[in-house]
Amino acid sequence: MMQIAYGAQARAKLLSGADRLADAVRVTLGPKGRNGAVHQKKNTQGASFADRAEPGAPVLITNDGATIAESIVLPDPMEDLGVQLLRQVSNKAKEAAGDGTSTAIVLAQAMLHETFRCAAAGADPLALRRGMEKAGTAAGKALKEMSISVTDEKTLARAAAVSCGDPELGALIGRACAAVGPEGVVQVEDGQKQDTTLELQQGIVLERGFLAPEMATNPDKTSAELDDPYILLCDSKLDDIQVLLPALIACAEDGHDCLILCEELSGNARSTILRTNLQGDITIVCIEAPLYGEGRRWRMEDLSIQLGATYFQQGLHMDLRDIRPEQFGRAGHVTVTRQRTVISEPGGDPEKMQQRIAQLRYLASHEAYEFNRKRHAERLAQLVSGVAVIRVGGKTQTELWERKMRLEDGVHAARAAQAEGIVPGGGTAFLRLIPKVNESMAALSDEEQMGVRAVAKALEAPVRQIAENAGQDGSYMVQKLMGMAPEMGYDAAEDCVCPMVDSGIIDPVRVVRTSLESALSVAATILTVQASVVGGVERV
Repeated sequence: MMQIAYGAQARAKLLSGADRLADAVRVTLGPKGRNGAVHQKKNTQGASFADRAEPGAPVLITNDGATIAESIVLPDPMEDLGVQLLRQVSNKAKEAAGDGTSTAIVLAQAMLHETFRCAAAGADPLALRRGMEKAGTAAGKALKEMSISVTDEKTLARAAAVSCGDPELGALIGRACAAVGPEGVVQVEDGQKQDTTLELQQGIVLERGFLAPEMATNPDKTSAELDDPYILLCDSKLDDIQVLLPALIACAEDGHDCLILCEELSGNARSTILRTNLQGDITIVCIEAPLYGEGRRWRMEDLSIQLGATYFQQGLHMDLRDIRPEQFGRAGHVTVTRQRTVISEPGGDPEKMQQRIAQLRYLASHEAYEFNRKRHAERLAQLVSGVAVIRVGGKTQTELWERKMRLEDGVHAARAAQAEGIVPGGGTAFLRLIPKVNESMAALSDEEQMGVRAVAKALEAPVRQIAENAGQDGSYMVQKLMGMAPEMGYDAAEDCVCPMVDSGIIDPVRVVRTSLESALSVAATILTVQASVVGGVERV
C-alpha cells in the first residue's frame, strides 16, 4: 500500500529513522568506542549486509560504522527512508576515503538536528542549505591550510593505528605503505595461519576495471580473481569472435584463465566470452587498455616488457589469429574490480625490465620538453612500484573477519594520509574549523547565517561523542578544548588533553574532508524534503 507524508511530518519520519541508525553507529567512535553485533546473511564472509539476516547466519562483532549501517532495516517504511538516506553518508565516505564512516554519520546526525531546529523556527530550508554549502566551502579551504604532508613509515603507522585501533596492525600497515610507495598497492587477503603477515611482491596497477560486471568471479566483492593467467595485450576493438578464437582455444588447452587488454569488447566476442565464463572451464576477463593515443602506446609497450607479452598493436599488421602461447604475458595472480586491476608477480624478463628502467631514468632527466619528462617519470614510477599483501590470520572465522575489516580501514587511512596529508585527530580538526566556518557568514542573509551556525555547531559532535564514549562530559570537553591552543586535543585512550600530532593521534585529511562533505550533502538533502512516498504499484 502506498504511503505519503508531507512537510514536517515527512521530515520527522526521516529524522527518526536517521536517529535510530546514528545511535547504533555513534557508540563505536573513538578508542573507547564499543562494538556492535551484526547478524550476517549466509555465505557473505562479511561482505554484504543488505536486507534481513537469515536464520542460522553467523554473527559478526565489529566497530565498523559502514557494516553496522548496512545491517539496519526498519519495519516502518517511512523511517527506513531515513535509514537509507543516512546510509549514503557512510557509503560515500567509504567509497571516497575507505574510512571515517562513523564520524560522517555522527556529523550528519548533528547537522540534521541543528538545521531541523532552525526550520521548525520558520527558517527557509533552501536558505539554510545555501548557508551549509558556504560553510562546507570554508571548511574545505581551511583543511588544506591545516594539512601536514606525510612520507615516513612511523607517521603512516600512526595514521593506520588510529583508524584500526591496534598499534601492531598499524605498524604492519605503515611498513607495507612505505615499502610500495604512493604508486604501489596494498592488498588485504585471507591468510591460512593464525598470524597476520606481510608479503612484498612485484606488481602492476591499472586504473581500469572489467568491461562487463558479469565477469566478476566473487559476487560479494564484485571482483574477479585469476591465478596464473595468460595475458593478451592488444589495442584494437574486439567484436568478432573469429579473431579472438585462437587465443581462447590456446588458453583452454593449457588450462589457464585469461586477462585481455583491448580497446573495446562488443558483438559476438562479448557474448561468447560471457558464455564461456558461465560454463566454468576457464575465466576470461577483459579490461580497457590504459590511457589514450601516444600515452597508451607507451604504457602498453612497458606492460609487454613487465609481463613478457607480445603487444598486438594496430597498424603493424599483427593478426591475433596467428597468436602462439609464448606471446601471452604471464603473472602469478590478477585481481580485477570495477575500477582497478592489480597484477601481482608479473612474469617479464628481469634483465629487460632493468634496461627499460635505466632508459626511462635517462629520458626523465634529459628530455627537452617538460610534458614528456613528466610522462617518462610517471612511467618509471609505474615500473618500480610494487604490491604489498597483508595476509590476515585469526583463531576463528569471526576473529579473522573482524581483524580484516580493521586492517582494511587502516590501509585506507594510511593511503589517504600519503595522498593528502594529515591533521590533528580525535575530532580536534573539526573543532579548529569552527572559527573559519564562522568567518564565512559575512555578507550572508540571516537565514543563510543560521545554516552556517548549524554546521559550526555540528562540528563539535565528533569530539563530544568520543569523550562521551570514554565516560566523560562531552560538552565540557568541547568548551575546554576551544579555549586551548589549536594543536591540543582530547586523548580518549589515556584520558588526557595533549598535543595530538606529537602524541601520534592524527587523521588523514582525505578522511576528514570526505566525512564532512558526505555529511553535508545528505543532511542538506534531507532538510529540503517536502514529501515522502513509499510503496505503490510497480510500473511495467
